[in-house]
Amino acid sequence: MLIDKLVIDQHFRHQDRLGHMLMALTYNPDAIGIGLDEDTAAFIGPDQKLQVMGTGGITVVDTSRLQHSAIHPDRRHAPVSMIGLHLDILVEGNAYDMSAHLASIGR
Repeated sequence: MLIDKLVIDQHFRHQDRLGHMLMALTYNPDAIGIGLDEDTAAFIGPDQKLQVMGTGGITVVDTSRLQHSAIHPDRRHAPVSMIGLHLDILVEGNAYDMSAHLASIGR
C-alpha cells in the first residue's frame, strides 16, 4: 500500500466534486481527501510529503482537526454538519506534509 487513510478524487474542480469528497470523509473521518484537477499530479514521497505538479490544482481536505461530524444514514438527503474541517488549495510547487497536516508554498 502506498499510503493509508487517503481518499482521492479526480476532475475535482471541473466536476464540482467537493460535496462528494466531504460525504466520503464523513464516513472516513481519519482520512485526508485529495482532489486532483486535470493535468495535475500529486507525488507522495516516503516522508509523507505531497508535491504538486501540473497546470491545475490539488484540493486537500484534512479532517485531523475535525471536532464534530454528524451524518444520519436514515435521513439520506439531510444536511451534514462538519466542524473543524481544514481545506487547502495547492498549485505546482506547493506541498503538503501529510504527517504534520501542514501546507507550504513553493520556493
